[in-house]
Amino acid sequence: MDIPLLILSLCNPEYDIRPLLVIYLTISSYKKPPDVVIHRALLSVLTIISPVEYIHKTLLLEWSTLFGVLYMKGYPIKYLFLITWIGLRLIYAPYLCYSFISDNYIRNDLSIMVHSLHFHWTCKIHNHLIHTHKGFSSMFLMIIPLHILSYKVSFYTFMIIYVQSQISFYYRVFRTKFLHSLDTSMIMYISLYYLNIPPFLSIFYFIYRQIHPSIFHQYIVFIAVSKLCYHNPSILSFIIPAFFSIKYDNQFNQYIWHICSGVIFGYCLNVNHSVYNFSSNIIPFVSTSFSAIVSNLFIM
Repeated sequence: MDIPLLILSLCNPEYDIRPLLVIYLTISSYKKPPDVVIHRALLSVLTIISPVEYIHKTLLLEWSTLFGVLYMKGYPIKYLFLITWIGLRLIYAPYLCYSFISDNYIRNDLSIMVHSLHFHWTCKIHNHLIHTHKGFSSMFLMIIPLHILSYKVSFYTFMIIYVQSQISFYYRVFRTKFLHSLDTSMIMYISLYYLNIPPFLSIFYFIYRQIHPSIFHQYIVFIAVSKLCYHNPSILSFIIPAFFSIKYDNQFNQYIWHICSGVIFGYCLNVNHSVYNFSSNIIPFVSTSFSAIVSNLFIM
């Protein structure tokens, strides 16, 4: 990110920096890798349709990028870079995203997609040669539940969705035992939440899985899904494709799995068990889904 723009934003938070930022993002995208171009294109659109205050607060995230670039060039600021990256990208970003949720679904979805790309960049920092395309379907675990809940969620519910999506992204990319345990424990957390059982019990399950393999979470999920089907029989149209998608580990079935899982999570987190209003939500959902798939294809 351009240093003068960051300084201007920091020193004058009331200045309408959006035109300058869009120009900078457009020009600086020339001859950049596809993931950079996509990220800056999404950020440009978000900049145009968002309040000035939101853009200034979003630019705070770019200080971690600046410190990262300086660290890569040999400056001794490793810990400053790590602290700002973790603090801004992984802690501040979800709070920022939640605090600016509005009735504009397109803006909400763009904000989520832009901030979800932090997962991609975090993986690249760990290993700049790693391929992250297998993680992008995890975005649906955030976008779909929020649509089902009409974006009217508490910060606690938002963080459940955000953390689940983030862990799923990292697991799909790195495929480690630790991340797999986190992923299954979060699925168990949501299932316990729906069953009105203290969800923090999944923490003990996570610890146990570090010592001994277990599929106990599958029984909890089965009970939760059975209850869900009892209250909403139409949910079977998503459960059946999800069941068959896990039989084959390929990119297409990962998208099917995460789309169906996103719907199931959305219903589980909807304490009122209200019927999803497809007519008022399908247009922004389809447009966002298409954008996410296209983005993934370009990054592959």
